[in-house]
Amino acid sequence: MKPSLLYIDDEEENLRVFKSLYRKEFNVFTGSSGFKGLEILEKEDIGLIVTDQRMPGMTGIEFLRMAKMKYPKIKSIILTAYSDFEILKEAINTVGVYCFHNKPFEPESLEQIMHNAVSLYQLETEKDIVDKEIRELNQNLELKVNERTEELHKQYEIIKKQNDEITDSIVYAKRIQKAILPPNRIIKEYLKEYFIFYKPKDVVAGDFYWIEGKGNKVLFASGDCTGHGVPGALVSVICNNALNRSVREYGLTNPGKILDKTREIVIQEFGKSDEEVQDGMDIALCCWEGNNLQYAGANNPLWIIRNGEIIETKADKQPIGKFDNLHPYTTHSFELLKGDSIYIFSDGYVDQFGGPKGKKFKANAFRKLLLSIQNKSMDEQNLIIQDVFEKWKGEIEQLDDICIIGVKF
Repeated sequence: MKPSLLYIDDEEENLRVFKSLYRKEFNVFTGSSGFKGLEILEKEDIGLIVTDQRMPGMTGIEFLRMAKMKYPKIKSIILTAYSDFEILKEAINTVGVYCFHNKPFEPESLEQIMHNAVSLYQLETEKDIVDKEIRELNQNLELKVNERTEELHKQYEIIKKQNDEITDSIVYAKRIQKAILPPNRIIKEYLKEYFIFYKPKDVVAGDFYWIEGKGNKVLFASGDCTGHGVPGALVSVICNNALNRSVREYGLTNPGKILDKTREIVIQEFGKSDEEVQDGMDIALCCWEGNNLQYAGANNPLWIIRNGEIIETKADKQPIGKFDNLHPYTTHSFELLKGDSIYIFSDGYVDQFGGPKGKKFKANAFRKLLLSIQNKSMDEQNLIIQDVFEKWKGEIEQLDDICIIGVKF
C-alpha cells in the first residue's frame, strides 16, 4: 500500500506537476492553501506534509504549527525558493520540521528524502502501537514485549542513521557539483545559439560541462568521468580543476596541449594515494575563435553537421588518466562555415537501453536523429532529443549520466 502525503502550494501548476512526479510512489493529496490542507487532514491518514513557505493568507510554517497541534507525529518538509535563515530557524525550533528544501528541487533527491520521512513516521507509529501493547500486556508477556521493543529501536536507529548519511551525502555532493558547473548566464556570454542536455543518472554526476574564455577564444568541453553519482562527481571535481589549471595557470589554449597538461595533473593528483587509482575522464574539448575551430578528444568525438552530412572527427583512443603507451593528444583544426552545427557528447545517450527490444540506442540512431532536426532551433533540438530519450528509455532505468552540447555557428 502506497504511503499518503499532502502537498500544499498556492500555484495550481506546481500542484499538478508535483502530483504527476510522485503519484506512482505515493498517494498524493494536494491543496492550494493551508486552510484546504487542514480540511484534508481531517479526512485522510497523512504521514507527511510537503508545503511551500510563502503563500497568501497562511504561510507554510503557520499551517504546520496548526496541523501539528492536532497531528504531532506527522513529518513535514518546507519548500522555498528564498534563502531565509530566520525562517529555517523558526521551522526547526517551533514546528520541528523534518527537512528544509530549496525550490526548484531535484525530483530524485526530494523523492528519497520523502521516502525516508515516511519510513520514520511509519516506524514511530508502529513504535507507539507496540508501546501501547506493552502497557496492556501482563507480566507473563514482558520478555517478549521487551525483545520486540529492542528490535524496533534498532530498526529506528538504523533508518535514522541511513537518513542522516543519505541527506548529508546528497547535500554535499550537490554543492560540489553545482560549484563546478558554469551557470547559464556565463555560457550565454560566450555561445549565442546552443543547447546543453545534461541529465545525471543520480542526483549528482560524473559527467560535466565546462566553458572558459581566453581573450577572443572560447573553450568548451563535455567531460565524462569514471562512474556516476557521488563517486563520479568527486572525480569530476579533480578533472574540472585540472582543466582550469591548464588554461588559467599554464595559459594554454590549444586543445591537444590542454588535454596533455590536464592528464599530467590528474595522474599527479591520483598518484598521491597509497592505493593505485585507475579513475579518469573521457572528454571532447573545443576552442572557437571567429571562423576557426580546434578540437581534441579523449575517446569522445566531434561531429560537425554541414549541408546535411555529418563530418566526424575521431578522438584519441586514450583517457585522461593512467593508460599504457601514452602519447600526446591530437589537435584538429577546421574552418567553420555559416550554418555549421557541432556536437560533443558523452556516451550515456547512445548507450541507453530501451525501445521495443530493450537494446542500446547506438550512435547510428543518434546520427539520424541529429540530421532529422537540423531545420530546428537549438532550443527545439534540445527538447526533441530529450523527448526521444524518454520514449526510448521507457520504464528501463537510466544507464549512465548524459551530457550533450550542441552549438550552431
